[in-house]
Order: sequence, then structure tokens, then C-alpha cells
Amino acid sequence: MEEDFWVKLRREGLEFRERNYSPLGQHLLKARDYAFLSATLYFAAKHVALGLGLPFGFGVNGTDWAFIGAFCVIVLFLFSVVAELPVLKAARYFLTSIKGHRTF
Repeated sequence: MEEDFWVKLRREGLEFRERNYSPLGQHLLKARDYAFLSATLYFAAKHVALGLGLPFGFGVNGTDWAFIGAFCVIVLFLFSVVAELPVLKAARYFLTSIKGHRTF
């Protein structure tokens, strides 16, 4: 049975980290990943709330410092997270799967 593309991609990423980083480095990368994910989700939720006119966030004196912090975390970690993603493999997967599903 063929392994799912996303499961295979995740397994390859974990194996790469195990080969190239110490256990401490692996923990730091995992913490970075969680910080990036949390900041991205907060930033996106805040944008949706602003678009819908809903109250959301942790405002202090009219400034949502968590929103500003989330933006800074995203900017700080964006390039290191993207550099580690297998972007070309994912792009190839999307292009070949779309090409195979055309019905015209």
C-alpha cells in the first residue's frame, strides 16, 4: 500500500531533523514551529474578527500587543520556516495531481 503524500513528506522532514540536528536543536525547532503556528493562527483570527467587526484580542490602552507580537514572530521566523519546507515537492504534487484530475 502506498504511503500518503503528506505523511511521507512529514516523515522525511522528521528524519532530516534527526540526522542534522542535536536533540536540543530539534526541541528548539519544534518550539519555533509551535510559536510560528500560534502567531499565524492568532494573526489570521484577528484579521477575520476585524473584517467581521467582532471583538477579538488582548487590547491594552487600545493597542493589541499580542497582534503586534504575532506579526513580529511571523516576520522573524518566516524565512527559516519556509526554508525548511519542501516547497518544490509540494508544488510538484499539486501540479501533477491537478493535471491528472482534468476532465476536458
